[in-house]
Amino acid sequence: MLEATKTKYRTWARSRSVRLADFDYTEHAPYHVTVRARPEAAPFLRAPIAEMVCTALTDHIEQTGAYLGAFCLMPDHLHVLMSPDRSGLLLGDVIGRVKGLTTNKSWKLGWNGVLWQPRFHDHIVRKREGIAKVAQYIYENPERKGLSAGYPYRFIDPELMYRQAGIPSQGRAFRATHKGWRYIGRTSMTSPELLADQLDGTRLWTLKLIADLKGDDWTFQPAPGLAHPLWLCGHMAGSQHLLIHVRCLGKGLLDESFTRHFPIGGPVKSAKEHAYPSVETVLSTMAEVHAKTLTAVRSMSEALLDEPAFGGDGKPHPHYKDKRGVVAHCNRHEAFHAGQIAMIRRLQGKSFLR
Repeated sequence: MLEATKTKYRTWARSRSVRLADFDYTEHAPYHVTVRARPEAAPFLRAPIAEMVCTALTDHIEQTGAYLGAFCLMPDHLHVLMSPDRSGLLLGDVIGRVKGLTTNKSWKLGWNGVLWQPRFHDHIVRKREGIAKVAQYIYENPERKGLSAGYPYRFIDPELMYRQAGIPSQGRAFRATHKGWRYIGRTSMTSPELLADQLDGTRLWTLKLIADLKGDDWTFQPAPGLAHPLWLCGHMAGSQHLLIHVRCLGKGLLDESFTRHFPIGGPVKSAKEHAYPSVETVLSTMAEVHAKTLTAVRSMSEALLDEPAFGGDGKPHPHYKDKRGVVAHCNRHEAFHAGQIAMIRRLQGKSFLR
């Protein structure tokens, strides 16, 4: 059984060392690192050990000042996209310390003997490969191996997903906590953290759906009056602005010069009937509002979430008795419209995504 499990989930092959003798492994280049568990073992099928490794990895990288772009802990190996960045450490030092720390901790969790193989494989991510594509490849490893779509032991920097979708980089403000993996399927965090993580998870899915849209794809309508991807993205930005910042915080982010293009209700006008903002403007606005939304939701107190939610007219919200319900609805709202984009993609003949 163990041998079958190891073979099923293995996505690496044996390789000789490709370390470059004269290369500076402290430089800011991004590396795709693969670390294998000891031969004939799949220790990360044990949830306590898997969670410990994820925690140790993210904590150590955060403490050293290195950059973590993505990771995925499979049953018998670990993929990491990282850069020593400003840590001043060699890549091998960072990985070696993580291996040593996790090995010691694994013994306290009932593991016997060696946890990792002595060496690791690293690959310098070159510009032609694209760091965002490598991050997405790492993050989607469980799906390719037939594991659950809700596989918890992984992380991807949301900024890379924005870059993959063609949205201008917004800098470190877009970096979610490295501990984002902990929020998947867990309820041990505070309600604001959970709500923010749900919003961010849905946004990652939206970005994946729009990543390969080009030209007329953005304004394709299945039928006259139906929404097109550009309108849906602008509407998502406007809805986050309204639901979170206006109805929960009483502080608007957007003015009518943007929101008037994406009204609620009524048929959606085609690009020939209406002069919409450019794709770049819509996506950058969408990104800016989302970043501020995550910051706002994570800073909300439980008391604030329990307060009554009010509409724009100052009257109680007709569907949600408190602000907690409004924030939760904001996530469901985007998930619904992301589903519309997924349908439009199929009508355009694009590949199925999951």
